[in-house]
Amino acid sequence: MYILLIILFTSIDSLLVSSTYSNNNILVPIKSIITLCLTNIFILTIMYNIYCLFDFKSHELIANIISFILLVILGLYNIFNDYIKSIIKKDNNITNIFKNNLKADIDNSKYLSIKESIYLGIILSIDTIIGGFGILLQKINIFNICLISFIINFIFLNLGKYIKNVNTRINTDIFIGISIIIIAVIKFIFNLCV
Repeated sequence: MYILLIILFTSIDSLLVSSTYSNNNILVPIKSIITLCLTNIFILTIMYNIYCLFDFKSHELIANIISFILLVILGLYNIFNDYIKSIIKKDNNITNIFKNNLKADIDNSKYLSIKESIYLGIILSIDTIIGGFGILLQKINIFNICLISFIINFIFLNLGKYIKNVNTRINTDIFIGISIIIIAVIKFIFNLCV
C-alpha cells in the first residue's frame, strides 16, 4: 500500500504540470503524454537495473535503511524544491525546464513535441530516480511498478488538462515532502518490528 502512495505522491507533479500547460494554452497531445510516461518508466527501469547490481535481498536491514534514507531525501527534496531551483545557476534546456516547467515548450509553439516531452519527462522523473530506488529495494515485481506508474502518470497528465483556472502555484511540494517522510518513517519502523 505504501508503494502506491509513494507513486501517487511522486506523480502529482504530472498533474500540476499538465494543468499549468493547459492554463497557458500549451497543447500536450496524446503522443507526448505517452512519451512522458515512457520516459518515467525508462528511468524507473534504469534504477531497477542499478538495484540489481547489488545484493540487497540477503541484507534486508541494509535495504530497509537505504530505502528509508532515500525516501527521506526525496521528502526533503520536495520540501526544499523552490530553494534548490533558486540556487541553480547553469543555463541549458534541462536546467531551464527544471526551474520552470513551461520552458519545455522550447520553440514557444504552444505545442509540446515528442522531443520536448522527453526533456520534461526527465525533469518529472527526478522523484522517480530517488523514490524509485527506495521502492525497488522492496520485493516487488518491476513490471507491476512500471505499469502502475504508467497508468497513474497517464491519468494525471490527462486529468490536468481539465483543471482550468485553478491556482496551480499552491505549494504542494511541502505537503508531498512531509507525507513521503512520514511514510518512510512508518515503513522503516514497521519493517524493523516484523
